[in-house]
Amino acid sequence: MLLNILYDEKVCYLHRVIKFSAMMEYAKVILPKVTFSKFLFRKELLKCLKWMKPSERNEFKSWCQRTFSHQYPDVLTEAFDNQVA
Repeated sequence: MLLNILYDEKVCYLHRVIKFSAMMEYAKVILPKVTFSKFLFRKELLKCLKWMKPSERNEFKSWCQRTFSHQYPDVLTEAFDNQVA
C-alpha cells in the first residue's frame, strides 16, 4: 500500500499528510454517492470529519456548503457545529 511505503520514522508527518489528503478525496467521491439517504449522508459526513485534520475542515466545509446546502442544510449545520464544540 502506498501509505505504508511512504512512511518513514524521520518524516512521519508525511504519512499523515497523505492520509488526510486522501480523506478529502474520499469524501468528495463518497458523499455525492450517498445523497439518496439522509442517514447514510450524515454517517459518512461525520466519519470524514472525524478523520480530517482541523486545518482541512474549513476547505471541506466550504465544499460541502457549495455542493449539498440545497439538499441537506440541517445535516451540514449539525455536523459542522458539533466540530466546533
